[in-house]
Amino acid sequence: MKTSQTLLDIAQTKVHRNVEETFLDTAIEVDSFVESNDGYNTVRHTAIIPDTFPYESIKDSNIPIQCEYPFKLDKFQEIALQCLERDESLLVSAHTSAGKTLVAEYSIHLSIQRKQRVIYTSPIKALSNQKYRELNEKFGDVGLMTGDVTLNPDSTCIVMTTEILRNMIYRGTEILRETHFVVFDEVHYMRDRERGVIWEETIILLPPSIRFIFLSATIPNAEEFARWIVSIHKQPCHVIYTEKRPTPLEHYIYVNTPGNKITHRNTDQLKTVSDQLFVIVDKEGTFQTKNIPRIQRRPEISQGYNRRRETINVVDILRILRQTNNLPTIIFSFRRKECESYAMLTEKEFDFNTDKEKDMISTIFSNALNTLREEDRTLPQIVGLKALLLRGIGVHHSGLMPIVKEIIEILFQENLLKVLFATETFSIGLNMPAKSVIFTSIKKFDGVQTRFITSGEYIQMSGRAGRRGTDRIGNVILALESTMTLTEKEIRKVLHGPSNTLDSAFKLSYNTILNILRLDGMQEDHVIKHSFLQFRHEMQGKALYMRMTKYIDGLSAAHAEYTAETANIQEIAQIKKYCEIKQQEGQARKECTPSQSALRRLLVPGRILEVEIPRTKTRNMQPDITVEYVDAVTGPRRTLAILVEYSESALIIMTEEESVLEIDVSCIRQISKSSVEIKSKKSKTKVFREFFSSKSADINALSFYASNELGISSELAEMAVRLETAADRIYTTYIYPLNSQDKTAVFKAIDDLFYMHAVQQEIDALGKKKEQTRLVMIDEYNNKRRILQGLSYLSQKEVLIKGKVASEISSGDELLLTEMLFNNEFSKLSPGRICSLLSCVVFDDKSDKISLTPESESALKILTQTVDRLVSEFERLDMNFKAKEYTEKFCCNLMDVVYRWTEGYSFSEICETTEVFEGSIIRCFRRLEEVLKEMSRASKVIGNVEMENKFSAAISLVKRDIVFANSLYL
Repeated sequence: MKTSQTLLDIAQTKVHRNVEETFLDTAIEVDSFVESNDGYNTVRHTAIIPDTFPYESIKDSNIPIQCEYPFKLDKFQEIALQCLERDESLLVSAHTSAGKTLVAEYSIHLSIQRKQRVIYTSPIKALSNQKYRELNEKFGDVGLMTGDVTLNPDSTCIVMTTEILRNMIYRGTEILRETHFVVFDEVHYMRDRERGVIWEETIILLPPSIRFIFLSATIPNAEEFARWIVSIHKQPCHVIYTEKRPTPLEHYIYVNTPGNKITHRNTDQLKTVSDQLFVIVDKEGTFQTKNIPRIQRRPEISQGYNRRRETINVVDILRILRQTNNLPTIIFSFRRKECESYAMLTEKEFDFNTDKEKDMISTIFSNALNTLREEDRTLPQIVGLKALLLRGIGVHHSGLMPIVKEIIEILFQENLLKVLFATETFSIGLNMPAKSVIFTSIKKFDGVQTRFITSGEYIQMSGRAGRRGTDRIGNVILALESTMTLTEKEIRKVLHGPSNTLDSAFKLSYNTILNILRLDGMQEDHVIKHSFLQFRHEMQGKALYMRMTKYIDGLSAAHAEYTAETANIQEIAQIKKYCEIKQQEGQARKECTPSQSALRRLLVPGRILEVEIPRTKTRNMQPDITVEYVDAVTGPRRTLAILVEYSESALIIMTEEESVLEIDVSCIRQISKSSVEIKSKKSKTKVFREFFSSKSADINALSFYASNELGISSELAEMAVRLETAADRIYTTYIYPLNSQDKTAVFKAIDDLFYMHAVQQEIDALGKKKEQTRLVMIDEYNNKRRILQGLSYLSQKEVLIKGKVASEISSGDELLLTEMLFNNEFSKLSPGRICSLLSCVVFDDKSDKISLTPESESALKILTQTVDRLVSEFERLDMNFKAKEYTEKFCCNLMDVVYRWTEGYSFSEICETTEVFEGSIIRCFRRLEEVLKEMSRASKVIGNVEMENKFSAAISLVKRDIVFANSLYL
């Protein structure tokens, strides 16, 4: 197999080089740091090239940069522009506002000069619109294609969403043949669960003549991503990585004190203004461990406190920021309604704007609404928001209408908003920094569970703090609820952890399979084989194989040593039996973990526990392996302990020896019904000491919860006890009576057996992982192909007419819509009812099911009957099909709303009939228009002129007024 190389350019003043040849297909791994003269702007540049590629160092090539800039370029920018001059692909990984856009703009300059095209892709339409305006003002020769609008499609530079580019590839367009550079802005969006696969497909399918410019937030596996690009496109890809922030950040934690009177010191220093505010990471990036105990010290809570109703005291934080001149600020909340409620609280307390600023806001607001109908200008969302905006307060989330969001963005850019409450999406792409950023929570619901935000999410949002060229320091404040206790480990993980790895979100759709099969000369599994997911699995498989080989060699040597040393031990059979039982007991103990509900209820500070503190040993074996395993001689230590602190990830306990330890939940053996009262932090040690010296510390004097009270299987608990008794019996009978010399040999044999068992477990685990690294998704692919053949979308050799229709549909469930089209289900419905029914396919806001009109119920029955027929076929052809997950995709909550709109009702009238946010309604209509366009094209494929016209008529009913108001950026 051909290999590729990784080379480092010695491009700056100081280089540390470490070259190591590895077993990976990418052959040479180079790790290097390049430091500039100022000692701060640290840049790492790595060139990854195909094997045998004639590579010349950037330092040696010395190609001049053709543009003159009124400022000194950063080092990473200089290197990136050199790569473009060499006509080579690159990935720039840097923090928000570091200056990555300059690299993309240089590719536009080169394209204009060379009379080639450049495509600039972005993850969302709003960012595409904003980027179009920005680039058009700078270059003029710029077009836009988003699905909603097409402007100047013959321009040198075309800004578009990634979905549009993917569709161009499948259909084949002249634009692609003329394109040389493709810019992927915010490429870290490729890990998005729902839409990330579009990036992956597009990158795989673009022709080798394209040069890629990937712009990304900091990602730790940037080189791995570049190796993937080299592996599929056989061209060099440079990685230019910098951790430099144009404006350094200082991170604080604010401890909420609900109901208590708060006083601020008369100072303009953020660090010293309040006893509720603590520096946790300073501007040099140093973690302030000394402040952890102060953060963990819970404030006294006033009487009448209700934990469920607690909200972060944003008013107090804003007073602090205003007093210390640290506005404007973005306040991130993870719920849309929370953003609005915080904004209302703030409106009652503050007016941040002067009369002159209010006049400017009124002018911008009125001009923006001039394109709307008079009736739409008085929508409650618009009227209510204007009062907020005049006071310098804004809200930004997906529930707002697009025109409202754009007004807020423009006002924020003009520094007319001093406080902006926003959800996480505001941190994606839009270049709108502030002096400070506030988080109202450290946890979020991600659609599956409520969890801590990742360090990558924190980095992305906190990166909005600090305006380049304006602020000396940016401030980030994480507000904690009064009852939330975090360990230092948890705080470090979020605030001081690495960026999120760029993972693959690759998944197979029927649309993708059909489109690939329709491409000339393309192997049907091409996309799977060349996916980033498969690439990572193959690299992992090779790494696992090498580790397995080392472990097997080590195990073989250890077994030979064990055989020689135990040849004269008569009790060896019983010793083996003893070790086997102890291993089974250990596994059973691990599974005897109390339920989460029991743990949350019982694990409060002061609770008395019986715990088993594992004693482990590590042993090195050649070559280059370290294994941790149970110490067979001393075994685990059982002891009473008092719980100091409990979090979802760990327990902190104090033992009788006053040792403070962090242990895992699985170490709990029994939970006592007793606890000690801790009145204050200062008295804690004294209280614990008194308990351990009292008669109460006798385990026989304590009452413990039974296993069934803790949600533990009684059978499992009894099994663990039986195994422990059996092991003790063997030990007492065969090992305890031995003399000290024989015991030493036996203990060594036991130790060896435990060690070899640990190594064998590692080998087995690695073997299972390696098996999973074969061609990923091949089973899913075969299942989907079988379904397509079973439903007559494919023959063995070609895509059939139903398959050609389904390949036109990517905005809705392609098989469902194709089946309904071929069964003439839509011909029974009016254009308005078609729109109403198709809303079920595109609306995805989860909410309680509502009652529908009889007419809507009748139309819905057409869809549900088709879904039921499809589910039966899916289950027949694919044993692993998840029927419940599939049927729950379709949501009928906006059927009546959509139908009223097609009947000519105003937007304000349809909004009165539902609790769904206005922005979500508009998003549904715009997605509906996309799927109607696709259905019209699909009808044309089969020559059904009647349905083609019907879907076109449906589009004309939907596409009107504020729902399709033009973007203010255009």
